[in-house]
Amino acid sequence: LPRAGMRADLDALPPDLLNASQVCLVDDDAWPLAMAQFAAESGVAEVAELGQRAHDVKSLAAALLCARLCACHRWTWSVPSPEATAAVATAADGAPVLDVGCGAGWWTSALRDAGCDATGVDVDLNSRGGNRYMCSSPRPDPALAPFVQELAPEAIVSLVRGAAVLFFAWIPPEAEVAGAFGAYLEAFSGRAVFLVDDGDTRHSGGHTFHAALQRGGWVCTDRTRLPSYPDRADSMRRYERINKTS
Repeated sequence: LPRAGMRADLDALPPDLLNASQVCLVDDDAWPLAMAQFAAESGVAEVAELGQRAHDVKSLAAALLCARLCACHRWTWSVPSPEATAAVATAADGAPVLDVGCGAGWWTSALRDAGCDATGVDVDLNSRGGNRYMCSSPRPDPALAPFVQELAPEAIVSLVRGAAVLFFAWIPPEAEVAGAFGAYLEAFSGRAVFLVDDGDTRHSGGHTFHAALQRGGWVCTDRTRLPSYPDRADSMRRYERINKTS
């Protein structure tokens, strides 16, 4: 943040706006350079352009919201935390974890770092939000590539049947796509399901996927708050099967 005029304004910012963020005040003459460096590292020129004008709370908020969308498109729609990945590892207890709709594999990588036997699958690794970090250009991670797979829906169903834990993050709310995720859930007979989003069915899963949860007798038994982008309050919910309904 630019130093001049911003220190006092920090107290006026909504708490969630800078949730899990590191704030660094820089002198005004260094601000354009700082934003240019961020743009070079992230490849997000739009944020630098907005950020150079962010000398008040309103324009800062606009820059941060733009940064969220750019970061989502480049890396991930939800941010892993050590507490969340440890919770998945504990539930799995060494058994296979399947990250369904993994995008480019950010969560798959974090789960593997936490000791999970995790595999990420998606029908199109680059389509869901355009995430292009882990297993595609410009920054591929060769070590992750064997554990992130682009598969047809039928092949994903086969892997679902062999998994002990299913992991979902930000399921698209459109009925057709959410219905496909519901089909994966209905093929699953394992011990736990983890779902990451902001809890609003309009944003994630829609009515279709959440109806599949209910039909399957899946009940939320735990919730872990996650670092959140501005204007979101993400969490990871754990579901366990209580009673399956017809």
